[in-house]
Amino acid sequence: KYESGRQKIYPTSFDIKQLAKDVIKSLTALSEERKLQVNLICQDSSMIIHADKDLINQVVYNLVSNAIKFADTRIDVFIIPSLDDIELKIKDDGVGVNELTKDLLFDKFYQAKQSHLQKPIGSGLGLTICKKIIELHHGKISVENNQGKGASFTFALPIIH
Repeated sequence: KYESGRQKIYPTSFDIKQLAKDVIKSLTALSEERKLQVNLICQDSSMIIHADKDLINQVVYNLVSNAIKFADTRIDVFIIPSLDDIELKIKDDGVGVNELTKDLLFDKFYQAKQSHLQKPIGSGLGLTICKKIIELHHGKISVENNQGKGASFTFALPIIH
């Protein structure tokens, strides 16, 4: 659907902060199994956006569950508003991403190696789908190594005025 351009979005207004809370809660068992602390950091009490709630939920779920696979002890989920967009940053304290291959992370079927696993889990399509969803919303998604340890996946959705 994404590649053929047939995927449609059905935007509604919803609280992205509440959506992030719900995703984090749904992944509690997985994060506790890995003994990870997951924090939601948002200054505002609510953050209303206009987007396809189910698709944005899929992006947040995918990015947080990926962070759980790679984090050592902690994941921080930041929601940062600006004049033009709302940014979600999922920051982990794992090994980070290989600078030489980080641009491949959003390619179909590419899977980063996980040091604690024998072989990657999943299809290698999660980040590709996340990128397509964010692009359908006219947003941007990126990955960066943190200054020290781990990686941050960030997506920004434009605020519709």
